[in-house]
Formats: sequence, C-alpha cells, structure tokens
Amino acid sequence: MNELKSIRFNKDGDYGNKIFIANSTKEPETFKLLENFYKQLQKKYPDQFLPIYCNNKHKYATIRFKVEKKFRKNDIYDIEFVIKKKIDGNKTYINCYLEKAKLIKRAEEEDEGEVLNLE
Repeated sequence: MNELKSIRFNKDGDYGNKIFIANSTKEPETFKLLENFYKQLQKKYPDQFLPIYCNNKHKYATIRFKVEKKFRKNDIYDIEFVIKKKIDGNKTYINCYLEKAKLIKRAEEEDEGEVLNLE
C-alpha cells in the first residue's frame, strides 16, 4: 500500500474520477513521491493512460481515483492507496484505488462571485 501526506483535492474529473494535486513548491515531498511513481509507471507502461501524471514544466503532479466519496476543493488529505494492473484481452489498464482518506485541513471558503442576471 502507498501513502501520500498532505495532498490537495483538486476536482471531480470528466469520467467520475476524483483528482488530487501536488505542487512542487506548496507540497514538495508529495510532489516528489508522485513524480517517482509516474516515472516508474511511464517506464513500464509507456503507451497506457496512467492514473498518475507529472508535469515538471508547470511543477505539478496529479493522481486520480475512481471512488464514490465526496471531497471539497482544496481540502488537504492524507491518503492510502494501491495501484493495480488489469489485463483484459490485449489491453492493459492501470488504476489507483483509494483505500483511506483522512481530512487534515479544510480549505478556506472560496468567493464564487455574484450572479449576474443579463437581459
């Protein structure tokens, strides 16, 4: 089982994924771990869509999970997860499964602005 400390929930993905993000300046230790996981997966499965992504140019890394749990944007969690490989016919799928998420810090409420009614 893998563990990441102090990772921010970013958003709900397009296909029901929960996406967490680490920035190299705000969460350097978590970023380094995700970067390491990404490099290992990319080396072993270069042609696969991977659930972990790292962008060194923009200094962020993400991890996505298929899970039916609710999270709030920018809340900080400690998470435990496993990475599994599944072969279905001639396709290989790599997925991350969230085992445990512990809320560490609530994010400040965002000011979403005022609704404008245009005529």
